[in-house]
Amino acid sequence: MNARHFIFSSLVAFLSLPGVALAHPGHIEAPALLAGLLHPFSGADHLLLMIGVGIWASMLSRRWIGSVAALTAMVLGVLWAATGGALPGLELLLAGSLLVMGGVLVGVLRAVPGLTGMLVMVLAGLHGYAHGVEMPPGTPLSNYVLGLVLASLVLQLSGMTLGCVAKKRLGERRGLLGLPLLATGVWLLLGSA
Repeated sequence: MNARHFIFSSLVAFLSLPGVALAHPGHIEAPALLAGLLHPFSGADHLLLMIGVGIWASMLSRRWIGSVAALTAMVLGVLWAATGGALPGLELLLAGSLLVMGGVLVGVLRAVPGLTGMLVMVLAGLHGYAHGVEMPPGTPLSNYVLGLVLASLVLQLSGMTLGCVAKKRLGERRGLLGLPLLATGVWLLLGSA
């Protein structure tokens, strides 16, 4: 087992036991953290987008820059929602975000790296906004955001791992990993119409 697999496995094990880790009084408020940890896994849109961000980051020479930028944009989206910012047509935008991310992975939208990075940040910001809107009332924002970031990081790490394995097995055809995002985006758009 190499160091990357050990770190990933340890992080997954840690995140699977939040109630045990926070069982004593005086720690981070567990319900808010748990809500943030679980929310990204409750919808195909965010789950697939964050895995897609990880796959995309695996294609970069500096993987962590793409990952951290997307997480930062997601947090900014949550904060925008928490301050009451309005965004009409959110469900359509979220479905469309999977089409765009799928296009980035397949290579259709990967021509200009800097532009692609900004596009991915906008997509992550949209999903962050959706998480902020769906935050349970009365939930402490900082604990909820911490959970969101940790869960999204796990999803991105899964995508990075998948992208690295696909590079070894598929080479440049690893962009085909974007096809499930494209298909899900179409399915969600058809369901929203």
